[in-house]
Amino acid sequence: MADFPSSSRDFAADARRLKDPHADHAHKIQIATALRDAVDSYTATDINMFMTTLLPPLIQLVKLGQPVFVKDSPEQQLRHMYLEILLRMPMTHEQVRNSAAELIDAAIHILRVDNEENACLAIKFCLDLFRVYKADLQAHGQSFVDVVLGMYKNMDSLVLETFGGGHHGAGASPMASAASPPKSTDGSSTTLLAPATRSFRVMAECPIATIILGQNNLQLIEPILHAIEAEPQRRAREEAAARGDLLLGTSPTIKNKSLYTAFTTAQVKSMSLLAYIIRAPNAGGPPEVVKQNQDLLPQLCIRLLQDIPMEAPGVRKEMGAAVRHIIATDFRDRFFPYIDQLLDDRLLVGVGITAKEQLRPFAYTALADLVHFRRTELTPAQLLRIIHGYS
Repeated sequence: MADFPSSSRDFAADARRLKDPHADHAHKIQIATALRDAVDSYTATDINMFMTTLLPPLIQLVKLGQPVFVKDSPEQQLRHMYLEILLRMPMTHEQVRNSAAELIDAAIHILRVDNEENACLAIKFCLDLFRVYKADLQAHGQSFVDVVLGMYKNMDSLVLETFGGGHHGAGASPMASAASPPKSTDGSSTTLLAPATRSFRVMAECPIATIILGQNNLQLIEPILHAIEAEPQRRAREEAAARGDLLLGTSPTIKNKSLYTAFTTAQVKSMSLLAYIIRAPNAGGPPEVVKQNQDLLPQLCIRLLQDIPMEAPGVRKEMGAAVRHIIATDFRDRFFPYIDQLLDDRLLVGVGITAKEQLRPFAYTALADLVHFRRTELTPAQLLRIIHGYS
């Protein structure tokens, strides 16, 4: 279907075709593609007609349509396209204002029931809506946090299923299935998408979203502090420690490297959220649950610094930023017993050339913040390591 100039589009006809359950999916995809590509360049007259005619059916198509978990299926392509159209709409338009509550309900619905690709778009859409209509949508923010909390509660079973160590084995996980696509009848691969509520990729998007939404994040502290480890990684790390060695990066026994990177990224994003909560202005200081579990903070930080894949320097940098923010609080004393581990250049910086070039100044600044406050308690050996490292 040719792309018509905006002034010649029949939006009412487009709406009828998109709503028609018997219409060909390929034709619908063509219509949706043309609308998506032009929605942010329509004239004022056309955008008013577009919003009046197409926004209500698009909301219904997103809310009532059935989730699809096959990446390349026409149904999934079309559903993804609907979300892209909504994401490109002018958020300040009066029609969006009038439909803001219904729109955010539709986005949270996607987060609950749909696949990870659509859920990532839905999170971005939620944030865009909140930035413009925060005062009107405050009541809906808790619904978003409730979904995120459910994801954290499901984390243990998801990790066990994905990386082994549980009763199901690695093959039972939807994440594992998505990474190892089955063959269709014609021999081609079918890429499956994980459900949004059981996706490390979606979980990585959620912590920063809860900050932007300005919601009560305290419910998330407990599951962050007691995050489960991937069992093969834990065993490999303990075996290396028993040999007097330091395991850095992904264990060789973990076969699905991309899923493990997504898992550690989600954990690091969670630590960034925790650092934000700890440093947020509060008359009573950090939340009580953090104070009760403050001994876990250095252990969790050091474990994550060890577990971050070496091919993910950006994730390591974000983890270093979280460590620095926590060290800048009264919890810094809890890190001092681990100073020898933190003085190991490989832990904070990594071993790759890129990591050393990009992360060394950042990591050393974080370490300096800790050393400065306890400098009189350093041993001669530790002082020598610091002088050697900074020289």
